[in-house]
Formats: sequence, C-alpha cells, structure tokens
Amino acid sequence: MRRSDRSPSIVPPGNDHDVYLVLDDFGGRLGQSWREADVEATRLETVLADLLDGQYSNPVRVVSFNTAEGWSRDVSEDVAHEVRLFRQACKFGPEGMVSKRRDRPYRSGRSPDWIKVKNRSHPSLDRIKDAKW
Repeated sequence: MRRSDRSPSIVPPGNDHDVYLVLDDFGGRLGQSWREADVEATRLETVLADLLDGQYSNPVRVVSFNTAEGWSRDVSEDVAHEVRLFRQACKFGPEGMVSKRRDRPYRSGRSPDWIKVKNRSHPSLDRIKDAKW
C-alpha cells in the first residue's frame, strides 16, 4: 500500500464554495466548541443571519475556508463589521441588504460573491410567514 503525504478530503467533490464556521463560547466548564452545521448553514448569509438572530451563545471566532481553492483564514473582524453594519442599516427599515465580498472582484449578475441578508424584523417577512400556502 502506497503512503500518501496528503489526507483524503472529507469534503465531497462539487462543494466548491466558501465554508464559514463559528467558534462559540458556552462559558464555564462547557468551554468553547466549533458549532456543528449542515452544508447550507455554513454559507456566509446563513452565518450572518444566525449571528443576528442570537443563535450563538458567545461567538468568539469565525473562520472561512475553501478546500477546492486550498485556503483558510480568520474572518472574525470582517463578519463582525458586517453584523454591525447590518444592525445600523436596519434602523432605517430596509427589507434586507446586498453586499459584495471585499476580497472578490466585481462581477455583474448572480455570483456567490454577492451576500444577501434579510431583515427578519421587516413587515414583509410577516406577510410571508402569515401566508396560507
């Protein structure tokens, strides 16, 4: 059996998107833990929405990685900035906010580089929740 320098990837082929994980501090004897998440919950939009909704006890750090591109980095400051900016913008009553990732070039049209976060306190979401489907 041939020995390899690299471990096999735990990420299935075709998952070429940036993954965001949150280190949460549960305090006391419980300590810190990287939160488990399904694939959709690792996208930046979902992490931002969960942070805004208070889904984390005490988020300590946010890391991002992309195994297909072979990089990882601490994005805690960028995510904290997005959360502060979104909270400030929500005071003006928008339905949501769309922004481009700072580290990616501008491209028109749909792109994973555009981040869309909904204002969950906006009345338009109440209409959706109350709708009879």
